[in-house]
Amino acid sequence: MVYPEEFRQLMSQFATGVCIVSATDDTQRPRALTVNSLMSACLNPPTIVVGIARSSDTYPVLERSGYLGISILSGEQAWIAKKLATKASDKCDGVPFIQAPHGIWVIDNALGYVICQIRDQHAIGDHDLFVVTVTHVHCQDGAPLVFYARNFWPLQGSASRTQG
Repeated sequence: MVYPEEFRQLMSQFATGVCIVSATDDTQRPRALTVNSLMSACLNPPTIVVGIARSSDTYPVLERSGYLGISILSGEQAWIAKKLATKASDKCDGVPFIQAPHGIWVIDNALGYVICQIRDQHAIGDHDLFVVTVTHVHCQDGAPLVFYARNFWPLQGSASRTQG
């Protein structure tokens, strides 16, 4: 048997990028959470799969929205990741959101963001995997934020989209 803490410890050794998944609630305000369980699944059509805990306060908004935003955080945005990883009811207050296509809120000055249409959901344990199709892309150069050993770390250096 694999124990949850043992599995969590193993997976903490796998470095990932840090993203914010966001949607617009019924009052047109942003709702968001920090995720690192995300993968690019397909280029044609551009498809992403993201895991969301059903216990998240953002989950019902995502489930109803039809569209969501995914912002890729830069190394300087760890404070946003930490704030949106909480269960605080006011966690979106003070976060620099901007509105993107379809009225979806995304993080201002993130390394990039995508706007996605939700295509499918699959229950896996206590999470749902959202399968989304990318409808809009925005990106800029910079160094990303990574999650490793249960901590946020700025990746040193900067990647240019013109590099090979």
